[in-house]
Amino acid sequence: MWNQDSPIIIDWELAGYKQDLIETAMHWSENECGEIDKDKFLAFISGYNKSQSMPQAYWNVALASGYLGKLDWLEYSLKRSL
Repeated sequence: MWNQDSPIIIDWELAGYKQDLIETAMHWSENECGEIDKDKFLAFISGYNKSQSMPQAYWNVALASGYLGKLDWLEYSLKRSL
């Protein structure tokens, strides 16, 4: 959601913590070429960490889970279209 020219996050407490946090950070830090800007990514995570205590996480598992969900959705969509 936007407040004038500044983005604000609402209802984040209901997000699937690891997957949604990483996906949103990646989305906000992507440049025009589709590459992730490390500084923007870390700024997003840092901003979240200031308002919420981030528990220790297995980030490689969280990322794999996010991509697996996208592949499952792709499989479903392809089967449905065929």
